Amino acid sequence: MVIGSLFAALMAALIKLSAGMPTLQKLFFRSLVGVVFAGFGAGRVEGNLWGKNKKLLFLRGVLGFLGLAGYFLAIERLPLGNAVILNQVSPFFTIFLGLIFLKEQVNGRQWFALGIAAAGVVLINKPGPGGTFFAATAGLFSAFASGASHVIIRELRKTDGPYTIVFYYTAITCLCTLPFMLSGHFTLPSWQQLGSILAAGVAATLSQIFLSAAYRYAEAGDLSIYLYTNTIFSSLIGFLLWREKPVLLSSLGVLLVLCGAFLNWQSQKNNVQKLQNRA
Repeated sequence: MVIGSLFAALMAALIKLSAGMPTLQKLFFRSLVGVVFAGFGAGRVEGNLWGKNKKLLFLRGVLGFLGLAGYFLAIERLPLGNAVILNQVSPFFTIFLGLIFLKEQVNGRQWFALGIAAAGVVLINKPGPGGTFFAATAGLFSAFASGASHVIIRELRKTDGPYTIVFYYTAITCLCTLPFMLSGHFTLPSWQQLGSILAAGVAATLSQIFLSAAYRYAEAGDLSIYLYTNTIFSSLIGFLLWREKPVLLSSLGVLLVLCGAFLNWQSQKNNVQKLQNRA
């Protein structure tokens, strides 16, 4: 999970380095790498390119495309650390959706953690120079789509492997962005832009494979705290490459979201321990 988060942070930085390329064009090239890489893995390693639970695979792919589009918009318009932390609210959406669709239990401490994280998101939405309400909304939507995707992956682990899941995700994104590419909106990228976006595709594909494998072998609640290492990696990269220094309100918001994540993780661990003691 930590390795997957590191690759996710590298992807976000590489996306920011490809500034000037249209967003949908970035999505196409970023996902094209995943189609080739994950398609090879699904066919050769897992032996089933088209998967078994096609309905959920398709739904995960559509959600992945919508979430990725929102994430790219946030990365382009917000400081890197802010964009990433907004996307990292996804485990809290996973809690809500798991409660509704998987009938998972949510205790009082988890609701308290959700409240703290929500307060942090409000502060991040007022990050100072470089932040816009539209970009923050796009970041939150990407978190919702990501949270829903994680719930679906928890179901897909019963029928399909991580390569197949990533193949559908990247292939659907390419198909959704292809009309834009063919309608005359394509702009010739510079070598730096092309190199950055293709490298972002490699990093993103590796991230998705590691994350899908992690969710395959462990509970979402056990892994959620490790997703936030992405925020640490991204903040460091943002400072080193762009000298991004978040303002006070934004920093406080990030701290609240991280505190909420830790409280939620701790609560889930306590619940598991209680169940084991009763067994």
